[in-house]
Amino acid sequence: MADTPARVRPRRLEFLTDGRGPVMNWKLIFGLSLFGLAMAAGTVFAISPRVEPFFWLVIFTVCAFVIARQAAGRPFLHGLLLGIVNGVWVTGAHLLFFDRYLAGHRQEAGMMLSSRSAVPPKLLMATVGAAVGVVSGVVIGVLAYAVSKLLKSAPAVRARRPTRHEPRGPESADKNSA
Repeated sequence: MADTPARVRPRRLEFLTDGRGPVMNWKLIFGLSLFGLAMAAGTVFAISPRVEPFFWLVIFTVCAFVIARQAAGRPFLHGLLLGIVNGVWVTGAHLLFFDRYLAGHRQEAGMMLSSRSAVPPKLLMATVGAAVGVVSGVVIGVLAYAVSKLLKSAPAVRARRPTRHEPRGPESADKNSA
């Protein structure tokens, strides 16, 4: 009889846990992605292309701070995944309301139609939307990482408050020596 190998245990997904529990805060990611869902609807129905970048700047900044405070273990990865989920929301809304989106975004429509590529416009939009999601995720991730480093170094800068039994400064040393 041939030796049969012992049953191989499936490997745990090491990147999802650090031994103490899950590393990714999916509730945080999907909660913050609601900003992306709001922007998806907003860019289709209300927000003009001229002011859209300012909305995204505020959203990226707010999300970076929230991620840095609540997901300090892996801020870049949280930001990257948030950007990808936002990309799914936005691209999905733009594809679902394709004609309405192009009516409000004439410059984008002109670029898409003048590109004379063999790629259909909706496929082009989906491809560009996926790329924008990844790039925006990298931006959010870098911002969240930078903010998390700033927040970690901030307590070290603050002076430690003296306890009740320690002198408070040079003036208290003068009182004790007199």
